[in-house]
Amino acid sequence: MLKKILIIISCLILLVGCSNKSEETVSKEKISSEIEYFSLKISDMLNNLNNISLQNYELTSQKITMSKESQGKSEEGGSSQASSSQSGSSQSGESQSSGGSQSGGSQGSDSQSGSSSGGGEGESSGGEEQTITITEMQNNSILSKDIENVDWNTLKKDIEDINTSWSIATIDLYNAKVSNDDIVEFSNSIDQTVIGIKNEDKAVTLTNLANLYAFIPQFLESVSSEKYLINLEKTKYNIFTAYSAVSIDDWDAVTTSLTNAENAFLNIVNDTEYSKDKEYKINKTYMLIKELQNSVAYADKELFFLKYINLIENMNTLK
Repeated sequence: MLKKILIIISCLILLVGCSNKSEETVSKEKISSEIEYFSLKISDMLNNLNNISLQNYELTSQKITMSKESQGKSEEGGSSQASSSQSGSSQSGESQSSGGSQSGGSQGSDSQSGSSSGGGEGESSGGEEQTITITEMQNNSILSKDIENVDWNTLKKDIEDINTSWSIATIDLYNAKVSNDDIVEFSNSIDQTVIGIKNEDKAVTLTNLANLYAFIPQFLESVSSEKYLINLEKTKYNIFTAYSAVSIDDWDAVTTSLTNAENAFLNIVNDTEYSKDKEYKINKTYMLIKELQNSVAYADKELFFLKYINLIENMNTLK
């Protein structure tokens, strides 16, 4: 009888142990997701401060409202154009035997011109007005963008989202035994970032956001055993620090931060277990880090941003 009781107690202990382990795994996965959220949010905000997009093209929509009078003129113009087109077609038919290839070339040109116009959808309102939505693709070339025209309204919403999410993540980080000092300092950094964005101070906001990102690898060290991921985030932090220094033309600080980024990434290069299946991507990333370092000699913001975009895009494929 005593033996049966001991067996039952042992089984209960094992079941409780398995349950606790499962809960611990779920908790770490949740915290990792929260850290990933802050990582993406902060990096997007840093990029938005210079109107940088990691996508080559983006869709933009514009609504145009036309009055009934304008529609009438448009229809008249369309009828006139149709009449002219019919006349031209007749004339082309008369001279088809002598100039058929020239007519075909003209048709190709007309077709090309038509395809370049944006697509549109119409909405009527009481028969008096019509709203047309025009959608087009815009090139996100950094050389043609106004990097000083900051969308502060979006940034204000983003920092409020971070502040709200942080109040929830704080409890999880405490439970994961993350350093209390790190948690308090991250909260203080959020407060400083809020003030910088409220005052619409670009230089201060860039510095504060880069400081916020410093906690991403620190938090990961408490919940993850994946050294390559921690080193990848350390590399990113130093690149973001360099990026923020570029905006205030502190090129000495840029050089120092990029050296730190290279040293952090070399830990990934030398991690043979991780790099064996990603050798090409890792070597390419290291080469792009060196290219970014070489661009510092020109002290040119736009050139730096071009190299920076290529590097961050490539690093995002390593996760």
